[in-house]
Amino acid sequence: MAASAPSSRELIGLGASVAGSVILGLAAGFFSDKALGTSPALLFVGLLLGVLGATAVIALRVRRFATADVTAEEQSVSAAPTGSQDAESSQEALS
Repeated sequence: MAASAPSSRELIGLGASVAGSVILGLAAGFFSDKALGTSPALLFVGLLLGVLGATAVIALRVRRFATADVTAEEQSVSAAPTGSQDAESSQEALS
């Protein structure tokens, strides 16, 4: 079964989460550098942490989309009649 595409609302949320993670990391690094006088070391650490956070967000969302597709596929397969049920119903119709 083909994977269903995420909705536009879900994609906008994903983009906002990724952007927020990177911006939050940069801001934390910037203000830490300013307070401690370690310019630009903590800015790069914050950027790295933001990118890692964004990667984690993407991985979790992709896993959720994939799990939803597998669940939908299992439900459609379980709802479909099996070959033995078809044979039984056709034998009953002949009787």
